[in-house]
Amino acid sequence: MKPNQLTTFAIAALLIAVAVLTVTAWQTLRHPISESSNYRLDASKIIVPEQPRWVSDNIVEESLQNAGLDHDGSILDRRMPERLATALLAHPWVAEVQSVRLVYPNGAEVKLTYREPAAMVELNGGLLPVDKNGVLLRTDYFRSIAPEAANKFPRITGTINPPLGTVGTSWGDEKVEAAAYVAGVLQNLPPESGLQSILTENETITLQTKSGKNLIWGKVKPSKEPTPEDITKREKLEQIIKLYNNLDNVPQTQLNDLLRQ
Repeated sequence: MKPNQLTTFAIAALLIAVAVLTVTAWQTLRHPISESSNYRLDASKIIVPEQPRWVSDNIVEESLQNAGLDHDGSILDRRMPERLATALLAHPWVAEVQSVRLVYPNGAEVKLTYREPAAMVELNGGLLPVDKNGVLLRTDYFRSIAPEAANKFPRITGTINPPLGTVGTSWGDEKVEAAAYVAGVLQNLPPESGLQSILTENETITLQTKSGKNLIWGKVKPSKEPTPEDITKREKLEQIIKLYNNLDNVPQTQLNDLLRQ
């Protein structure tokens, strides 16, 4: 073998040896490094949108604990963005996680959407909050912190079955989901609207005022976003409320025809 070939061979062999040693060293050191507190996720360093007033839990801390990431969550884990997103999405108050960006040494920036109460379901003398998709929400805020806040939401009434699942999951009753959808369409109506409850019976939704007047909304097929037809119904309601100041001031005969197409 010629000298130049020997030199090239020696260099190649040296490079291979260095690569093997580097990989071996990394394999040896990776575990203790990833376990180091310097790289372990710290709930206080994870930035999420400000929690709304009805969320009394510390969502980040609770999510990390439930997923075991409070003691086994290193930003050196390539799957950590996915694992953190999954952990947060499992929380009852989180509707969607849009993105997760890890931040050295042990934090993250998360974009997410919180679930928002849309109505209160009357069941066995109690009130259970649901969002616009009929997902059962936690009651802590409405029972212990601000009981009066429950009165700001329309009540879903009728012959209603108990929820099939736990908080953070769909109620499991089409009637509740249909009424919750309508509550979502009507979210943020003026406080003086006079709307008291949403009756769901025989596949028909009926709005009821505080004085007991009825306004038939009709049959509903829930969708993720309000349909053009339902947006038109809301606009009619807003117009009549603006004209009469309150639905209770509207003659029942006029309410009967208000939402007919």
